[in-house]
Amino acid sequence: MVEVTAPCAASDLLDRLSILDLKRTRLRSDQDRALAGSAYQRLALARDAQLPDLSAAAEAIDALHQSNGLLWDLEEEMRRAHSGGTDAQIAALSRRIVAGNAQRARAKRRIDTILGSALVEVKDYTTGAGGSSGA
Repeated sequence: MVEVTAPCAASDLLDRLSILDLKRTRLRSDQDRALAGSAYQRLALARDAQLPDLSAAAEAIDALHQSNGLLWDLEEEMRRAHSGGTDAQIAALSRRIVAGNAQRARAKRRIDTILGSALVEVKDYTTGAGGSSGA
């Protein structure tokens, strides 16, 4: 069995854990929830060993998890809209997903800054007005 070990931003590890946590409770298949739980446990060990004190970043970590939960819900809505929604509903959901992704990127950047991560989340979302909402 292959297991890849590679450096990553602190926020990337925490983001992956957040998504796995959502999968542990939201996936429909018992087998898929179990796989997500197993991956969560393995990565949680790495988190605990390499990031022993997350208290300073607790608010940003919570914001990241909230963003991931919101994005999960919006993407579920988008899938339903694609099979029967209007173009206006799909466009509105697309805008909310873009905003949610920008919020998620800002939370990840805050986490990396607070924890002094050697690698940092970098995103550049261009706004409709030609500017950048960089996170």
